[in-house]
Amino acid sequence: MMRVTTLKVGKAGLAALIDYYAGLAHDQLRRDGASRGPVDYYLDPNEPPGRWWGQGCGAMELAGGVHPEQLAALLEARHPGHGGRLGRGFGAKSARAFDATFSAPKSASLLWALSPDPWVRAEVLAAHHIAVVAALDWLQHHGALTRRGTNGIEQVDTQGLVAALFRQHTSRTADPQLHTHAVIIAKVQDPTGKWLSLDARFLKRQQRSISWLYAGALRSELSARLSVSWGPVVEGHAEIDGLPQDLLKLFSQRTEQVEAKTAELIAAWVDEHDGAEPDALTIYRLERAAVRTSRPGKDKAVEADILRAEWRERA
Repeated sequence: MMRVTTLKVGKAGLAALIDYYAGLAHDQLRRDGASRGPVDYYLDPNEPPGRWWGQGCGAMELAGGVHPEQLAALLEARHPGHGGRLGRGFGAKSARAFDATFSAPKSASLLWALSPDPWVRAEVLAAHHIAVVAALDWLQHHGALTRRGTNGIEQVDTQGLVAALFRQHTSRTADPQLHTHAVIIAKVQDPTGKWLSLDARFLKRQQRSISWLYAGALRSELSARLSVSWGPVVEGHAEIDGLPQDLLKLFSQRTEQVEAKTAELIAAWVDEHDGAEPDALTIYRLERAAVRTSRPGKDKAVEADILRAEWRERA
C-alpha cells in the first residue's frame, strides 16, 4: 500500500522537520552513541542510505546517496549545491515535501525476514525497489505538475520530480515491515526553468491508483523471481498464498495498535454526534489520525542479524 503525508514546518519549527527527515550523520551516531529517536529515524546505521530519484535531480546536481545537508537545503527551498533560492521561499504554512510511503504486504516482509537464504532476501528487496520505482515513474509521467498565472489558473508540466528514497525494514514495534519513504520535494521547474511549487493534487487524488500499481508490480516481480503464488486480490492488494494467518497477525503489532486507536476514535466521534454513524470520508480521516496519534518512537537500533534471529524464534 501507499500513503501520502504532507510535510510542513509545524509547531516544532523547521529544525525539527529537518532533523526528522535528514537525521544525524552516521559517523555522529557512532561517535556519541546517542539513543535513537525521531532525529535519526531516516538515516539509521542499520538501514541502507537514502538514494536520490527523479528527473529533476539533474538540475539539482543530485546523484547517489542522500546527505543530510542536501535534504535540509531542499526543505528550505535552497539549491543543495550552491545554496541559491529555488524560486519563492516556503511560507509558514507551506508544504515542504510529501512523504509517499510504500509498504509491502506483511507476507512479503516475512518472506524477507524469515528466509535463511540470502539470495531470497535479496530478490524480495529487489522486487520491492522495482515496484516502488514503477509507481513513482507513473506518478512522474502523469503528475509532475505545477500551476502558474493569475491564481494558479494554468496547470503546466514540469521537468520532473526530486525525491529522496529511504528503504526501511522494520515497523516502529520492530516487526518485519519492508517499506520505502519517498520524500518528494515540493519544488519543481516549469518548461522555462522557473522554480515553482509542485501541484500535489494529482498525487493526493491518485493515492489508490499509485498504491495498486505498486502492489501489482510487486506481485509480478515476486512471482517471476521466486515463483510465489498469491491469495485473492482485495482492494488492489493480496498476500502470498500459503502463509498462516496466525503468523501474519503475530508480526502485525503496529497494525493492531492503529486498529485499536481507530476504533477508539470512531467510538468517540459517534458519542459526539448523538449516535450517528461516520461516513467513509470521516472514517478515513479518523484512520489517519489514529496512525499519527498512536505512533511510537522507533526502538533503539538492533543489528539486523540479531533481529532476524529474534523473528525466527518468535515464528
